Amino acid sequence: MLDIIHVLHIGSLFVSGGFVVLNIKGQREHKGFQLKIDADVNSDIVVLTGKNGSGKTRLLESIQNRSSEVRIDGELIDSQEISIVPHSSLNPNLSNGYDITQRQARITATLRFYEQIKHEFDLPYDQNHANMYARNSMGRDNGLDYLSLFRLISSIAKTLDKPASELTDNDIILHFEEPMNNILGIQNISSIVNQYIQRKEQNEINEWKNTIKKQDVDYFTDEEFINVFGNKPWLTINEILNDTFEGKFQFNIPDEASKSYAYQAQLIQSHTGNPVGVDALSSGEKTLLWLALTLFNSQYYDANIIKVPRVLLIDEPDAFLHPKMVAKMYKVLDSFHRNFGSKVVITTHSPTTVALAPDNSVYIIEQGVLTLVEKDVAISELLDGITQISLSPDNRRQVFVESQYDANVYQLIYSKLVHRSTEIDPKISLNFISSGPKMAAKQIEDKVKQILRIDDLDRIQDFIQAVNGVGSCSHVIGQVDALIENGNNSVRGIIDWDKKNCSNNKIAVLGENYAYSIENIALDPICIMLLLHMHEPDKFTVFDICGKDTSWLLWLEDIELLQASLDKFILKVLGRDNNKDVTTSYISGINLLTDTEYLNKQGHSLEKIVKQNYPQLNAFATSKKDGELKWKIVQKSMITYTDGKLIPKAFESVISSVQK
Repeated sequence: MLDIIHVLHIGSLFVSGGFVVLNIKGQREHKGFQLKIDADVNSDIVVLTGKNGSGKTRLLESIQNRSSEVRIDGELIDSQEISIVPHSSLNPNLSNGYDITQRQARITATLRFYEQIKHEFDLPYDQNHANMYARNSMGRDNGLDYLSLFRLISSIAKTLDKPASELTDNDIILHFEEPMNNILGIQNISSIVNQYIQRKEQNEINEWKNTIKKQDVDYFTDEEFINVFGNKPWLTINEILNDTFEGKFQFNIPDEASKSYAYQAQLIQSHTGNPVGVDALSSGEKTLLWLALTLFNSQYYDANIIKVPRVLLIDEPDAFLHPKMVAKMYKVLDSFHRNFGSKVVITTHSPTTVALAPDNSVYIIEQGVLTLVEKDVAISELLDGITQISLSPDNRRQVFVESQYDANVYQLIYSKLVHRSTEIDPKISLNFISSGPKMAAKQIEDKVKQILRIDDLDRIQDFIQAVNGVGSCSHVIGQVDALIENGNNSVRGIIDWDKKNCSNNKIAVLGENYAYSIENIALDPICIMLLLHMHEPDKFTVFDICGKDTSWLLWLEDIELLQASLDKFILKVLGRDNNKDVTTSYISGINLLTDTEYLNKQGHSLEKIVKQNYPQLNAFATSKKDGELKWKIVQKSMITYTDGKLIPKAFESVISSVQK
């Protein structure tokens, strides 16, 4: 179980990328769910995961109905700018039909409306004007409404580099585009194709008027036409379909020479030419077609003339997708973001979707808190803590440790190192379990409700975890010995050194003859200073930490600066110079000289001294739970910020030993 933590956005991590911050704040409950702590999300594509019932779908719904407030770079986003696509709505819509007479009448009415108010388009959009024209029906005689016309005129003026009030009828006719209020999985391919053919014909007429009749009419060369209006849309959509369905489906090709503009788009099987109805597609194929149409729309339309949500929420778009199609899904979502600047938030239960997610985009939701995590952590959580599925019982180990926080720490580090370390065998899966006597969760819940009169399920869950998460060195040894005596040879244990314990073939000692407890190793000086710098960069500057004005990334690569930082830390905490009488080794290969006294102090006493000298660390232990600080140091500094490079080798060694 992940601890309840709130991961604040790390601005210095994303300086070069220019990320826009999405802030989510729970305002009120929605179906029993409410976000407990404000979440700042930096990624443009956000992947929400977590166990069933954790609140993923309810969070999306709460954003859409304003139970959760959303801001982008501090600007409150209105619910009309948020669009949610439930899993059941991932069905493509191929609305067909094209009426050239109706289109011509609409263009004529639009031209008439433009002529009446064209000078207003040189000014910023005014909602009061829109309301006024709506009341007196101006622009409603089959033409575009004021907002749609404003968007269209602005787009044309920008394309032609003309003042908005100086567009000609031919400019508007050639560039006329119907407003799209929804581009998600919906497209009238018939209309798009017929419009393109007609538009190309109109451009050729304009060229004839200009070159032959010498009229003052603008036209585009063939190259300019493609630059402005794009390639033939049937080629573009079929390229997308070919890539998406690996050549299985395409749309029929129009007759470009026809002047009837009666093309009807039909999805067909590429090899036979037989038509295929959308209803005949499998659930996965429908999702893929929905994605393909959305990708086409994101490439085809100018963002200035269509209505696009600033925040797009999609519930489990991968549910029916084959794993190899997930990469194509991300391609669509990335194209949508890049073309329209929208934030995209999806939910998933799939380890594959998590594994292929963009970096720093995966968030676990648990107990009403949104937490940025490494992909390995999220995958481990989805697999209920098992990072590898072992078919042979000989390749599984249940490892008892002294507390639930210890179990979280070991599981997290194991997940990060299992496929990187040369010492840890990826074929041997490990599941870390808190020792100590356990009571049935339902029994504890019933007694809490009965005796303490508490009905808050989150508080009850915390209480259950606290009761069943308490253990000790003796509990670990006792449980492992008892299970082995009863024939279970797959159990192991990890305990602290405590200056007295010794390893055997079933019990491994962390930091034996080196560190008093897990706290002494987890409270790593470099990791602590990195945590403080990332949390309060103005207060804990890199210069203050190491004596040189440089970036935190370069600081972490410079052994001399790291050693200087460690020396300053020891001086502040122990009140004397670093003895440099013992080596701390990290997964990255960096070795630093530290002090035996720091490593040999009783763990909880050491944490108290460190907090006294760095009281800002109390911000990472707000629940006052024993072990909370070490968990956050490991989760943030050792895993998230440095991608595992600052994990002390002592963890790797003890994890490897329990695989034996």
